[in-house]
Amino acid sequence: LGFSVSQLFYGPLSDRFGRRKPLLFGLVVYVIAAASAAFVPSFASLLLFRLIQGIGSAATRVITISIVRDVYGGRQMAEVMSLIMMVFMIVPVIAPGTGQAVMLFGDWHLIFMFMAVVAAAVT
Repeated sequence: LGFSVSQLFYGPLSDRFGRRKPLLFGLVVYVIAAASAAFVPSFASLLLFRLIQGIGSAATRVITISIVRDVYGGRQMAEVMSLIMMVFMIVPVIAPGTGQAVMLFGDWHLIFMFMAVVAAAVT
């Protein structure tokens, strides 16, 4: 829900404030929400932080496509867009296996710390 609804807002925000600031904002929101989800006291809190995490992650989806459209045109844009869409489609396929591998070293809390650390490293 957070991911889908917030996509409507990141496009106009990135047009108004540039691509970098909303993208970094979304990544920071994602990292903070993922790290917070690792320490939740209740299931309701976990759902809230996952909602917030979705709001942050929507920035990467929308702004990445906007950057490609800004930089490339024509056939080259189609080629780059194909690669990006391929990544967007592959990540949900490998995510469960990655989560299972992380759980070999700890409980479910470690998955959220892993997501926060990886996103912070990318930022």
